[in-house]
Amino acid sequence: MRRLALLRSIGTYTLLGFVPVATNLVVVPIYLRHLSVEEYGLVGLANVAYTFTLLVTGLGLPDAYGRFYFEKHNAGREGGGRLLGTVLAGVTLSTALAAILALACGPRLYELAWPSLAFQPYGWWIAVSVGGAMLQQLAFLAFRNAENLRMAALASLLPFAGGTIGTYVAVASLDGGAEGAISGRALGYLAGALPALVVLASSLPLRFRVSQLRELLEYGVPIVVYSLLNHLLFLGDRLIFERWTDLETLAVYVLAVTIISPADILANAVSPAIVPRIYRGWSAGDARVDQELQRIYEGLFAIQVVLLCIALTCAGPVVTWLGSEEYSASLPYLPFLAFAHLFRVRYLYFSMPLFFHKRTRFLPLMTLTSIGLGLAGAYAGFRWIGPVGITVGVIAWKFSQQAIAHVFVVRTGLMRAAGMPRSTMLSGLFLAYVAASYATDSTPAVLWGGAAVLTAASAFALARVLATPGALPAHRGPA
Repeated sequence: MRRLALLRSIGTYTLLGFVPVATNLVVVPIYLRHLSVEEYGLVGLANVAYTFTLLVTGLGLPDAYGRFYFEKHNAGREGGGRLLGTVLAGVTLSTALAAILALACGPRLYELAWPSLAFQPYGWWIAVSVGGAMLQQLAFLAFRNAENLRMAALASLLPFAGGTIGTYVAVASLDGGAEGAISGRALGYLAGALPALVVLASSLPLRFRVSQLRELLEYGVPIVVYSLLNHLLFLGDRLIFERWTDLETLAVYVLAVTIISPADILANAVSPAIVPRIYRGWSAGDARVDQELQRIYEGLFAIQVVLLCIALTCAGPVVTWLGSEEYSASLPYLPFLAFAHLFRVRYLYFSMPLFFHKRTRFLPLMTLTSIGLGLAGAYAGFRWIGPVGITVGVIAWKFSQQAIAHVFVVRTGLMRAAGMPRSTMLSGLFLAYVAASYATDSTPAVLWGGAAVLTAASAFALARVLATPGALPAHRGPA
């Protein structure tokens, strides 16, 4: 029963973490039917600009809030109000400084970073999206850590609904093009993010402490450096496509990434969902935590394989139904992107103790090494087989990052159960599937036959994980 309760709780909070970032996925049919290929490429590039802007503007304070929430002196109403008030003050200050910087040199920065995307008008709409995202992050983290399911759901569902409705109105009803897609999502997301934060702020006596802000920044700023490098690692492929190809080719590749994205969104949503229990267990010195964390990620890995098989087998008919023939060029990218994604799941597992034990200063160097290996792979692949070869760099990026993190946590003794044997087996099978798919030009027999074998192997691995005894202790904190 405890295992079922744990899985139900993780599943619920994973779903809530999945929902807000799924807006881009849900609105793909609107984009493909109402935007030109070039406009869709601009929207994809705007999403890259939004991600980097969010990281820099936040100064790592949302990440620091999620970690320092579990410190004893931040417990209770007074401690929680002091922590939230300090974070909100810090975010407000960093946002004001970012706005001043944008007024002074925003167009020049955009010209250097992503030449195809004009600062006017896209930069300001991206700034609105960033504001809404930071508010949503803080509200969701607070309610999730307190395990207040009702308010956590509100903090997730309202921004998702607002962003989706805003995109539909601006693109489909008002025919706003690329600018409408970005502005509609920004305004809708911000409107949906405000209510949960207002409820949270009104329930706590907000206070501001300079000394605490300094402590939060000491933890958060290294994460910003790491996150910038990490997102350069995971979004660099789109930047390369912008510079080495054109907007139409970029749009085709963005669609391929979007088709694979449900697995990626799910993986990124699981980690925040289990953080409260994992951190509490490590803080209490519970020896079962490492083993349970391993089981969770082995199970997640098996689920990811099934999702990726579904994406590979169904992508062709869906793309043909939704878009024009131009978008069918996205299909050759899919097997390589799917295989590369599996290493992302392994990295999330191996990197978690680095954040808990505050070893964040090692993360930038690890990520920078992976970027170098990925760039070399992307250049070699591009020279060898053209744009599809850039995915060789994506595989090199993600494989090297998880491998370095694996070696680090083993050598430093930060994790007792560091291996993921079932995922290694499934990775080998998936690699054979990708090779066969590419060699046979993704014929239906190979796609469906390989997917059936991988799904059966994943189901077996998942069954073994669920049958293993043991579970994390139930949360007994305030609801």
